[in-house]
Amino acid sequence: MIPGTAFGSEGEGYMRIAFVQDDEVLEKAVLQLKTSQLFCER
Repeated sequence: MIPGTAFGSEGEGYMRIAFVQDDEVLEKAVLQLKTSQLFCER
C-alpha cells in the first residue's frame, strides 16, 4: 500500500494497492481494512 501523494498532488486523500497477492491474502487485507476504521466518515 502506498499513499496517493506518491503519484503527485492529485493523489491526496487516496492510497494505491497492488493486487499481486493470492486471493486469500487479499481477502484478509480487505477485511482488516474494513474493520480498521481508517475509512470512517468524520
